[in-house]
Amino acid sequence: MTSAWFGVQVISVIALASVDLCDGHFSAAQTWTTLQLLHMAKSFASPPVSWKYGTDHCHGWLGVRCSNSSSNSGAVVELNLSSDEFQGQVSDLVCGLRDLRVLNLESPALEGCIPDCVWNLRELRSISTGEYSRLRVRAGDLPASTAAFEITHLQLPGVGLSALPPWISALSKLQVLDLSRNNLVSVPIEIGQLGELKELFLQFNQILMIPFSISNLTKLRTISLFGNNMQAIASSFNDMPHLKTLDLGENQIVTITRSFNDLPSLRSLYFDATNSGQIHAISSSFNHLPTLQSVDLSENDLHVVHYAFNNMSGLKDLYLDRNRLSANADFSSSFRFLPSLQLLNLSDNGLDAVPECVCEFTSLLRLDLSSNEISSIPTCLGRLSSLTHLDFSHNMITDEYIGPSLGDVSRLEVLKLAGNKIKNVPAFVGDFFCLRTLVLSQNMIQDVFVDPVEAPPNLESLDLSGNLLQAIPDGLRFLQRLATLKMSNNRIRDVSNVLDNVTTLQLVDLSFNNLSGWLRDDIKWLSRLESLNLAHNQLKGPIPSSLFDLRTGHLNCTSRNCNQLDLDLSTNFFTDFVPKWLCSDDQPIFTVSLDLSSNNLQGSVKPLLESYCVDYQTVSLSHNNLSGGIPSHGFVNSHLYVLDLSFNQLNGTIPTTLGNISNLSCVKLSSNQLLGSLSGTFLEANISDYFSTSPELKNLIELDLSDNLLSGPIPDNLIVVKNTSRRLDPGYEAPMLMYLNVSHNMLNGCIPDGLHMLSNLVSLDLSHNNLSGDIQHLQSVGLVDVSDNHPTEGAEDCLHDPEGFSKYRSSQQRPRQVWMVGAVVVVFGKLAHVWARHAPEHILSIRPGAGAEFAELSSGDGLGVEGVAVGTDGGASVGSVMMTKVGGDAEGGNAGGAVLTVGGDAGGVELTVGGDAGGVGLTVGGTVGLVVGGGTVGVAGGAWVGVVDGADTGPCATEGPL
Repeated sequence: MTSAWFGVQVISVIALASVDLCDGHFSAAQTWTTLQLLHMAKSFASPPVSWKYGTDHCHGWLGVRCSNSSSNSGAVVELNLSSDEFQGQVSDLVCGLRDLRVLNLESPALEGCIPDCVWNLRELRSISTGEYSRLRVRAGDLPASTAAFEITHLQLPGVGLSALPPWISALSKLQVLDLSRNNLVSVPIEIGQLGELKELFLQFNQILMIPFSISNLTKLRTISLFGNNMQAIASSFNDMPHLKTLDLGENQIVTITRSFNDLPSLRSLYFDATNSGQIHAISSSFNHLPTLQSVDLSENDLHVVHYAFNNMSGLKDLYLDRNRLSANADFSSSFRFLPSLQLLNLSDNGLDAVPECVCEFTSLLRLDLSSNEISSIPTCLGRLSSLTHLDFSHNMITDEYIGPSLGDVSRLEVLKLAGNKIKNVPAFVGDFFCLRTLVLSQNMIQDVFVDPVEAPPNLESLDLSGNLLQAIPDGLRFLQRLATLKMSNNRIRDVSNVLDNVTTLQLVDLSFNNLSGWLRDDIKWLSRLESLNLAHNQLKGPIPSSLFDLRTGHLNCTSRNCNQLDLDLSTNFFTDFVPKWLCSDDQPIFTVSLDLSSNNLQGSVKPLLESYCVDYQTVSLSHNNLSGGIPSHGFVNSHLYVLDLSFNQLNGTIPTTLGNISNLSCVKLSSNQLLGSLSGTFLEANISDYFSTSPELKNLIELDLSDNLLSGPIPDNLIVVKNTSRRLDPGYEAPMLMYLNVSHNMLNGCIPDGLHMLSNLVSLDLSHNNLSGDIQHLQSVGLVDVSDNHPTEGAEDCLHDPEGFSKYRSSQQRPRQVWMVGAVVVVFGKLAHVWARHAPEHILSIRPGAGAEFAELSSGDGLGVEGVAVGTDGGASVGSVMMTKVGGDAEGGNAGGAVLTVGGDAGGVELTVGGDAGGVGLTVGGTVGLVVGGGTVGVAGGAWVGVVDGADTGPCATEGPL
């Protein structure tokens, strides 16, 4: 949308005001507020439709709520920008909304700084950002005057705060304070003056301790300190009569020594997932907390829990999973008289038997004993008549040790016995009329429900994956309410008609079996599914057209995921042309995830991708024999986030329309025959105008265009927003791209400086092209491969003045590996590893600037014949240098005049030469430890040689200073 549109909107609003003011429909203030909001919308990348075309902001504008008072008509009292339709920055114009009481900035697409003038809004009572906000607040911007001191809800998670100012105490009416996911290391003592505070959220910071003054907050109901660095339970948690929830999980607490008796209202207590300081002892008791309902001590190092949970009449949920409790421990003394216990989790404790006291908890609804070493299910569990969820997965249970009394647990809804040694489904499960989910995966079962009375009549989900089934069991036809059936990783050979009468089926997984032959079109149940996985079998022939018929198939949906289809037929031997969707004019659009990769399909992808009745989420057609071009009008209704067309024979150019798919997170087009330049493609994003809808591809995480016929330069603004709009500051946030591969093409020119804006990049492969230039601006990238590039004429023009790149230096971030060959490369900052390989005809010059540091510099086979220069600018520090097979192979040859020059200190240099080094010279301006594996090497230049081993060092070399 252009600025001309904005002018039209302003004129229309003024025109409406001039007509209706006399009638009282619009006030001058209301018109002015509308204009303010329209101006504010300019800070958004693309505002909601209602903001573009509405003329009355109080009616129909997304996120806008006006005052109900007739005396304050049109005044905005609430601005809710939580929808992801709000993208971009928050304009200072929001401060013109003088009556604003609630400001919600929770949209994950908002970025930049919260305007400091917000704190001058005298009516403001609540301000909030999202949990994973990209907005930032500088501590100096927080209110320094009394204007905003009426705030009751201050929720600023993830805004980059490292400290709180002392005047936080002035927020005397504050009830909710959320500063989670920041960088706080301490809490000011003044927090104790927030007498009205009821909820305090400080999770995921770096706080070491809490000031004692917090005990003054007698109205507190919730304290969350999860994910900090506290080493002890603060004594400041005293005398809080209304505190109901205390979360101290994921800290470094090792012992619970204090009592919580001074917290009489406590209901939930969390010590789960403690990090490096796992709790190994509880020397206090929770016995005198009759209100306590939930305790979480999971993922610690507990061996025993001495008398900790006796006589707790109110305890309902107890999590002790992932500890080291033993069934030999005195459970009976630790768990006495828990009449209200409904959930007990003892999974992953190394138990070899079910503790006897468990059978006494007759009020239990959920019992989890999974991931232990239990070999039998005791008969006493039959007394737990209220049990609805029972999990014995991943133990050592066999058929003969499943007590028949378990059949007395008649209310059971979920039974999990996965990962045991069961050969037959217990006959008594047929008596479980309430059973909805049965998980028997990873056992030794060969057949199920041979007798109809063994089939649970109301079963909805059955998991038989990882067993010894050789066919789809006939007994499944008795499960008339079955919706989910998982039978992957068995030995099933054929897809039969057994399930034709099970009309409720929605999901079937038969992947990783021995299915072979043609998939017949007359198997009715296949075409009724919402999700079908037949991947990793040996099916062949054409894909049945019924699977792609959206006119009649897949339409008897009974779940809330109607009109959604997930189809995976990958890694088979299907042949013939790519199937196409069969649609009718009046049918709903289907949301589809499709994987046909690793088959023998051929033909064009156009009919499949241009269907008007399909809204794709994922498409994988890789490793086939597809040909033709990628359709420019594909994905008509698409919310596509994964597109994989790699390893085919596609040709033509990459359509620019891919850039219109804003949800794209993964694009793989490698190993095809795609032509053209990267310039002007869907990869170049441009925000150049007001309300521009140009794509930014900010959600793109992985892009692989390798092994094609792409040519020309890499554009400097590859997937980077061109900042041509004044509303975007120079720090406009970079895309999410983490993996970029454009190797094995014919790209030329300079390595673009703009790649440094891809600040999330962890892997970059530019190898096997004709590129040259600097990579010092890529210091934060984890893996960089620029090997086997062959610079064209003028490559030296790609180098820059080192001072010009000083702003990109970072001593804190360093790549793990950098591979460089066939280019002149200047490097600054710190690099962990630099590998140079396969450059038999080209000079490789790695020239560190002053202060550069290498942990390791290593060449591969056949280093450049003209030489290697390291540290010619002086002042470089090299941890170790390994130059292998210089000038020849491992068995012989001459180095051919290679020169290694180190301008600073080097912790160790290894030069391995197969034959005579010839004119190899090692010139060092500092201190070097030298190891030579063979050949003749000349050493000179005032160096200290630590070791000389296994080589003829020449007439100038001695051990010690030269």
